[in-house]
Amino acid sequence: MLAVEEADLRVLVVDDERLVLRAVERALRVSGFEVTTAATFEAALEAVETIAFDVALVDRQLGLRNGLRLVEDLRRRAPTTEMVIMSGEHLDEEGELPFLRKPFTPSDLLRVLTQLRSRGDHG
Repeated sequence: MLAVEEADLRVLVVDDERLVLRAVERALRVSGFEVTTAATFEAALEAVETIAFDVALVDRQLGLRNGLRLVEDLRRRAPTTEMVIMSGEHLDEEGELPFLRKPFTPSDLLRVLTQLRSRGDHG
């Protein structure tokens, strides 16, 4: 479990697989995070218009849409939000973005968020 100062992040989770959305949301809520989920490209863009997220966890492939394109759009609309890519494939094109390879455990997820926090980007 993360300490309170680490678990006060607002997290957007974007994945077109409902089971993944629910599992990630549950793992984050149990650890004290504020979580918003979006199953589509469009829903994610709408969410950042009303909520200032600290982190966005974005699936690499959102149906027929490219999650990396969504990351670009999110960065334009919410430049201070950290981005993390999730994918069942290992991909090198994410470059500097943190990467979670599916399937991942709640511990893997929390480790990535803790690493983002320890970089001093939030708080």
